[in-house]
Amino acid sequence: MNLGLLRHGLRPLTLTRLRPARYLTTPAESAATESSHDQSSSTTIADSDMAAMPRPISTKPAAKQHQLHIFASYNNTIITLTKPDGSPLVTTSGGSAGFKKAARGGYEAAHQAANQLLAKMTDKNIRANDIHVIFKGFGPGRDAAYKALVAGRSWKVKRITDATPVPFNGCRPPKTRRL
Repeated sequence: MNLGLLRHGLRPLTLTRLRPARYLTTPAESAATESSHDQSSSTTIADSDMAAMPRPISTKPAAKQHQLHIFASYNNTIITLTKPDGSPLVTTSGGSAGFKKAARGGYEAAHQAANQLLAKMTDKNIRANDIHVIFKGFGPGRDAAYKALVAGRSWKVKRITDATPVPFNGCRPPKTRRL
């Protein structure tokens, strides 16, 4: 036993000390009152005119949208078309479009990568009508890739999301370069 409780005149709570629940009516009395309620003349929704009204027909669930991820950094632009569950279908980048070193992050490299993505889609017979565009990064190829992809296909862009990670005053950034 806990001596601290005994010192203050308290006893520990045990399950044997709990009292059985008290009922206002016995189970036989409650069954009799329920049967008397069933014979009353009260109306329910099931008995009224509401039950005869037509119920709304549920619409088809919205079609899942393919996702177009555009990762635009200052060094490269990577464009990926994925299924609605997130598995990749086609991927291109500024480097795979034939640009080397610093040119991979430029406007023209992103434009060529977007055109290359459209060509790969036609080769693989991939049809994606409803698109969810997800941007990440602030590189120069961000707008170039989007403009080239929208101009090249008649896509319905349903949603545009910016998933660029922005710190809420997190780690200290590196010092600025002086050239």
